[in-house]
Amino acid sequence: MKKLFTGLLVLLSFAVATPPLTLAAEPTVAGDQVVMVVNINKAPREELQSLPGIGPIVAGRIIEFRQQGGVFSTAEELKQIKGIGTKTMAQLRSRVTVD
Repeated sequence: MKKLFTGLLVLLSFAVATPPLTLAAEPTVAGDQVVMVVNINKAPREELQSLPGIGPIVAGRIIEFRQQGGVFSTAEELKQIKGIGTKTMAQLRSRVTVD
């Protein structure tokens, strides 16, 4: 019983001490699938990397663009990022937002 109580205390203290997770992605229904739409103006590196064709280097370039130039006005501005061309943009179009 003491081990169970100790385990519950540890679990409860972790739950209280851990800040809530906030994501820049929101679920959107596309046909019969739920797709996560990522806000490219707010998403951290990990969420950007969840997008098709975006690895750690391109995610870093997106973050650098935001830090230097403010925010993306449209998703199409992603094509200004080295490594995002027409094909990658076609994959991203339905998966990103700037709102």
